[in-house]
Amino acid sequence: MTNTTNIPQVIDQLIEVIQNGGGLIDWVQAERFEQITGIKQSSLRGKHEMWPEGIVWAKFDDGRLYYSIAGYNNWASQQAANRCPQASQTETAPSVFGGCGTKRDTGKRLKSSPRQNVATPPRLLSEIA
Repeated sequence: MTNTTNIPQVIDQLIEVIQNGGGLIDWVQAERFEQITGIKQSSLRGKHEMWPEGIVWAKFDDGRLYYSIAGYNNWASQQAANRCPQASQTETAPSVFGGCGTKRDTGKRLKSSPRQNVATPPRLLSEIA
């Protein structure tokens, strides 16, 4: 039988682990980093110039490059906070259209995806007349 008296303590410990970066594996090689973040391996080296060495990426003693999931998440959060200070103070996230929740007017029309042919249901004669 499970001891349920420790459940609140276990939950508090799990919350602390999650808040401190998950407590799981942090430093991973490029292949795993791509799987987790979606950033292609082929573009990782180009990111080294903007990502802080030793925080987001590092060359370990074995000569291989490793990437920190927690370091990347912290760096990305700082970038968002720097770009949109109000986003870090409230629950709202930056808009996908531009900076800080406002639509950016670039004067260019966005390309829309081709319309899919969707069959319309037949109409009743009473709707046509």
